[in-house]
Order: sequence, then structure tokens, then C-alpha cells
Amino acid sequence: MQKSQVEELLNKSNPLKEQKVRDQCIGLGLRRSHYDEILKNKPPVSHFEFISDNFLTFNSYDFSLLEKIRESYPLYAHGVALSIGSDDALNFEYLKKIKELYKRIEPLAISDHLCWSSIGGHYSHDLLPFPLSKKMKKHFVEKIQKAQEFLQTNLVLENISTYVRFNSDEIPEGDFVADVAKQSGCKILLDVNNVFVNSVNFQFSAEEYIDSIDANLVDQIHIAGAKKVDDFYIDDHGSAPNDDVIGLLRKALNKYKNVPIHFEWDTNIPSFDQMLKETKKICQQI
Repeated sequence: MQKSQVEELLNKSNPLKEQKVRDQCIGLGLRRSHYDEILKNKPPVSHFEFISDNFLTFNSYDFSLLEKIRESYPLYAHGVALSIGSDDALNFEYLKKIKELYKRIEPLAISDHLCWSSIGGHYSHDLLPFPLSKKMKKHFVEKIQKAQEFLQTNLVLENISTYVRFNSDEIPEGDFVADVAKQSGCKILLDVNNVFVNSVNFQFSAEEYIDSIDANLVDQIHIAGAKKVDDFYIDDHGSAPNDDVIGLLRKALNKYKNVPIHFEWDTNIPSFDQMLKETKKICQQI
């Protein structure tokens, strides 16, 4: 199938393409420790982003809770096991489950990561880096197009934090991410914290990274906290975003208009009330 045919199919295939999230500033990552609070009190949250891989057993108790939350809030699906950059063939059994999830829950988008995490059918359960090369870019584009054709919807792929670079790198990271999106037809989930972390660890301009990505390519934004170790940053999602990330978020929002923001917190998860307080604080800062 030619790229133009794929794009035509994708543009027609998402019945929720025009649905909008609520007017509140920032949505939250959906975490198990907060289920009771959300279901009982229906707090004023714009939307929730859930981890797709936690809800692929459709007769499970957790899935039934997700369905209940879906009755009250717009949802975004965010996966961690697509492994779109692997040398392995696409895992169509996994994609079938993602497609069924999309059908049942009707999230506003399906996202995952621009990375690889498996080889020979074995999964690392981590988001692994890759060379920023022309060969790798072509590999990503081909696999993304195949996955989108199967899912019959656009993928949204997140830029990852990395802690190594490769001698075979040829392309600045921001340009690489933008080129993959342009050539494959996918969209970008711009993780502002990851841009910050990589820019410090590898000494490039985070502002230039954002400048290199056209506004029409960004579908969503992530924010999170990072842990500083000496002069190095680890993307641990264990705190609120620091001032540098908030400043970068402001720059991003000046360019990427009306895109949903997801606030992730995955280690040392605070109470839901504390999450709401931190979210309100960020909204006031931007």
C-alpha cells in the first residue's frame, strides 16, 4: 500500500478524531493506587492517560475499572511494548490486542515509544536507545507504516530519554524524530522532560530540539520529574517537573497549540490530592 493510501485510510478511520478533552489544564497518568479516589469522588481532571499493557486482559477486574473510568473521563492509551525499532518482525498478536483495546475503550489516541525493547521475541521491559542514522530512520518509517495500516489509526510515538550515544549517529535527535513522523505519517508525543534530560546529558540545546519539530507533528505532550545525580539526570518520574522543564514546557506550548498535556508520576507515587496540587501549581506556572 502506498503512503498516500495509508494516510487516506488513517484520516478516515478514527471516529474520535475531533473529540476534545475538557478545559482543565493538564491530565494525569492513571495509576492503580488512585483508582478508588477517581471512581468514588470523580475529581476535576481533564483526562487520564493509561498504560495499554496493563489492560490487555479484557475479562480482568482492572479492565472493568478502566471501563468505569472511561464513562466519566476522556482517555489516552500509552503503551510500552510495541518495540517498533526492533529487528524483530512486528508482533501482530500484540497489535491485535491493542486494536481490540482501541475498539472497546475508544481512547483519543494510541501512543507508544520511538525505541526498541525486544530481540528474538525476548522483551527487556525497558525503552532502549538506537543509532540516530539514516538506516535506522528508514527502518522506523517502514515498521510504523505497517503497524498503522494494521491498526487503521495513527500511532503517536514518544521521544525517549537515553543514556548512551552511538558512533554511527548521523542526525540530531530532534531532526530524527521529526523526520520519522513526517515520512511515516505518525504523530509525536513530545516528552519535554526527556528533551531536557537528553540535552543536559549529551550537551545539546533543548530549545533547538523543539524548534526542529513542526507544530503540526506534535499530538501530545508529556511532563514528569527527573533525578539529578552529580551533573547527570535520570528520567525516574519520581517528582514534579523542575523549573527548567517548566520553562521548556512554556516554549513548547507557544509553538504547539491546543495539545493535551499528560503529567506522569511512576515512582514514589504521591496521594491523589498531592497530584492535584502539583498539577494546579504547574498550570499556574505556564
